[in-house]
Amino acid sequence: MRPYAGIGLAILQASATGAGTTVSASDSTVVFWPGGMAIYELPHSAFSVGADLHLVTIPGGPAMCLFAMGGAKF
Repeated sequence: MRPYAGIGLAILQASATGAGTTVSASDSTVVFWPGGMAIYELPHSAFSVGADLHLVTIPGGPAMCLFAMGGAKF
């Protein structure tokens, strides 16, 4: 298990054009993402599998991300 945390700046930009008019908006906010990673080394093998899970605090509500991974030792 490997816990981790990150902090950064999210810049959101949007624009739309219709009926000869263009509307645009932008916003920026600080985001924080705690999470963790688990890696399992397969017995008697050079291969490993794992998962990465983190929660991102974004405008409009949090988002959860789950990633699967695999690796090999050389």
